[in-house]
Amino acid sequence: MTDRSSGYAVMTNIERLNRINTARLVVPVLGGGAALATIIVALRMQNGPGTMGLGFVDFVGIWTLMMAAMMLPALSRGVPSSAGALTPPGPMEAAAFATGYLSFWAVAGVVAFPAAVLAGWLSDRHAAIATSTAVVLCAVCAAYQVSPLRRHCLTHRLRTHLARSDTNHPRASQFRRGITHGGWCAACTWANMLVLLAFGLMNIAAMSTLAAVVYVEGSLRRSTWINYSAAVAILVCGIVIVVYPPFASGLHHATTMTMR
Repeated sequence: MTDRSSGYAVMTNIERLNRINTARLVVPVLGGGAALATIIVALRMQNGPGTMGLGFVDFVGIWTLMMAAMMLPALSRGVPSSAGALTPPGPMEAAAFATGYLSFWAVAGVVAFPAAVLAGWLSDRHAAIATSTAVVLCAVCAAYQVSPLRRHCLTHRLRTHLARSDTNHPRASQFRRGITHGGWCAACTWANMLVLLAFGLMNIAAMSTLAAVVYVEGSLRRSTWINYSAAVAILVCGIVIVVYPPFASGLHHATTMTMR
């Protein structure tokens, strides 16, 4: 039904709920497919330092796939669960939101590529510096994990989610909203991404742990305990690296021990 005088779609509660429930399936399906694809790629490639021989295009593609696998499960928490909006977002709007979100992370992959190249260069030529770098990255990440700046970014990330669409350009508005949400997610997790590079791009355990932390943070109103727990875990990883440098498999060529 449509209210011609206002241009808004007038929907019954059942129609709104059906629309929302359908929209809520889009992100988990995309995330599940990306997770399966990432695991297959990781098992075939094996973990290693730097870009693992990947060219720029392949690196950005796999990076974006990884972000879809790690971040989309948490993104599904932002899909509305009620039919209060007059025109709630449908599956196409949810897909546009996810596309905008992943577009931001694809651009982040462009920035991550030179960092991965540097990691590979250090692992080849300066093993001691590579180990020190991994320890410093763990320390920086742990400190940022509990910082007021990160809490501020996390608050904004939780406020930007899939919501009522613009009437005239619903998909475009959700695409822009997805880009904004991606920006706040990056502001929350940039330090974690650097540590991920230190442990290797194809490190399944590291990716799974980061995905779990991001998901829990998006699910709880107060996530102080998970923030501090993650910070302690990262510091412990830094200590392990001091004792056994190959633990930082993204900055070390030894393959006798990884986090997988």
